[in-house]
Amino acid sequence: MKKVSKQQIDRLYEFTRQHYVEYYDVQTELVDHLANAIEEHWEENPDQDFEELLQKEFKKFGVFGFMEVVEKRQNAMTKKYYKMILEEAKNFLKLPRVIFSAVLGWACFFVISEWKYGIISLAILFLALLISTGIKFGIKMRKRRKQVKAGNKKMFLLEDTIMTSGGLFQIFFLPFYFINFGDFFEIKEAISFQGQIFLTFVFTAEFLLLHISVFVIPSRKEEILKKAYPEMELS
Repeated sequence: MKKVSKQQIDRLYEFTRQHYVEYYDVQTELVDHLANAIEEHWEENPDQDFEELLQKEFKKFGVFGFMEVVEKRQNAMTKKYYKMILEEAKNFLKLPRVIFSAVLGWACFFVISEWKYGIISLAILFLALLISTGIKFGIKMRKRRKQVKAGNKKMFLLEDTIMTSGGLFQIFFLPFYFINFGDFFEIKEAISFQGQIFLTFVFTAEFLLLHISVFVIPSRKEEILKKAYPEMELS
């Protein structure tokens, strides 16, 4: 049976890149699919032209080409990342680190309940952490993309998901779209004890999620990637 050659495999990788698939793991998945499909055609007629068969198989992906495949893989990887977040949160909320969570929660409650400008101060602190972290990640992503463009590094979808916190940054910023900071100076005295408890929970949970998504999981990135892609070159 006629097999796809190494040069043709390289051509398939090039073809996926030309059609806006930048992640090496998704490229590999598509290359395997295309190569198998072409070899099946060669079983019937080994004289068929490689490029013609490639275009024929590509048309089967429809008007949007590989974009649907990429989108499905992104959704699957985001779900996988959220599972990692949940597992890390479960591990974090055990002794002795659960003590840190309790102290953080108490500190948030103390600031909210005792200080006139406690709520807005915590909101501004959290917003500053988000912005500084976003800038830090932006610089890392830019450096990484330059390395990929120069051919010194491969880009993996899971790595990209980790680097962008699985879209959690958008969720972290969401509350600030509904906040009128000026109102906090007026309504501080009107917030009930139950309201203070709720705000304490929100701030503590977001601080912990930020810590896990920015420090804990990225620090294990190489280990996670090697486990996810045991047969692939990561660099």
